Amino acid sequence: MHLVSYDLNRPNQDYGAVIAAIKGLGDVEPVLKSAWLVCTDLEEAEVNRRVAAAGDEDDHFLVVEVAGGIYGRGVHPDIGNWLRNQLITAIDA
Repeated sequence: MHLVSYDLNRPNQDYGAVIAAIKGLGDVEPVLKSAWLVCTDLEEAEVNRRVAAAGDEDDHFLVVEVAGGIYGRGVHPDIGNWLRNQLITAIDA
């Protein structure tokens, strides 16, 4: 599982292409305005390449492998349930 986060730096930039690229990676869940959890077998570099290709040259992207130890505040409870289920599925696989 990966956390994908981005800053699109051009004013009034269309987020649709970046969000579509993220959704095309596998099972996804938005957790914050510009942060998504993505379940995929792709490596971090490939996830970054695919998402960044949908943005502009001056946009920023961060992809981090998630293995557990997740904490947060103000995150919808359904996201926590989704995350627990995904981590259990990844461990059982």
